[in-house]
Amino acid sequence: GLKNHSGAQSLLFYWVRDFGFNSDQANDMHTALILAEPGKLFNSSSHLANVDRNQILIAEKGGEQKKAFIQESDIQIETAAGTFSILKVEPGDFLDKNPENAMLDLSQLEFPLTLRAIETGDRFVPLGMKNEKKISDFLIDLKVPLIKKARVNVLLSGNRIAWVLGYRIADWAKVNSGTK
Repeated sequence: GLKNHSGAQSLLFYWVRDFGFNSDQANDMHTALILAEPGKLFNSSSHLANVDRNQILIAEKGGEQKKAFIQESDIQIETAAGTFSILKVEPGDFLDKNPENAMLDLSQLEFPLTLRAIETGDRFVPLGMKNEKKISDFLIDLKVPLIKKARVNVLLSGNRIAWVLGYRIADWAKVNSGTK
């Protein structure tokens, strides 16, 4: 791998310089890889770099995310987190288990729904679990890199989290045999 390569620091600088990182930061990234310091973050004017186990993840710094509101009549919504289609379907045998999508029980939802970035202290009951869990702990359990955690969004119904986008819905919002 890169960490044992003789020219690793030069190669690393060559790769990260276009993202605004300097040679000292590249050397520090290399050291963090060797010392296996997951979660180590580096800042440039435009990007963040995150050493995560045996890789370095680089992401553009995002602007301040605004909350988005979803009305019961909406069929599509454009947000900083992406474009979402909202479909009302009759319960059938089909259950979409793709974490990129959320099948929620309409009768359990309180409109308007709110889409926002995660906040410190956010908690929810993940699907299939009985007890509440801090979203930060839930993401640690899934080994989600720090750089991705900063971009995680949640969907709220009232003040309850119904879905951690891209990861899991809340147990209370799931579709069951009584869903209309």
